[in-house]
Amino acid sequence: RKVFKEVNYDDENGKKNLRMTSWLNVHNEYGYNTIHNHADSLLSGVIYINTPEGSGDLIFRDPRPIAASNKLIKNANSTFKVSPRAGLSVLFPGYLEHWVAPSRTRENDPRISIAFNVHE
Repeated sequence: RKVFKEVNYDDENGKKNLRMTSWLNVHNEYGYNTIHNHADSLLSGVIYINTPEGSGDLIFRDPRPIAASNKLIKNANSTFKVSPRAGLSVLFPGYLEHWVAPSRTRENDPRISIAFNVHE
């Protein structure tokens, strides 16, 4: 279930409105998310609530052509993995491709997280 919240902030050009959407992810044994992005978001993130042993990693890849072709960028065109742990928060630009590796948790001990997007 998605939750919507509006946030107002002032910047040097005047008042802005931001909209935040959030949802709960519950991954039981073998639960995963396929590769995707949140390109319409300024910022995306996840907060881990329950992360039993075997919780799948959050994996990122930069889809920008320059990231894949620039030999000056160390580890260009590679993936970056985040191992979840309870209480960990991860923020990232919405354009980053990401996915969640299959969970290998026990049957009645799911990985639980809250994900969110911030939109202008």
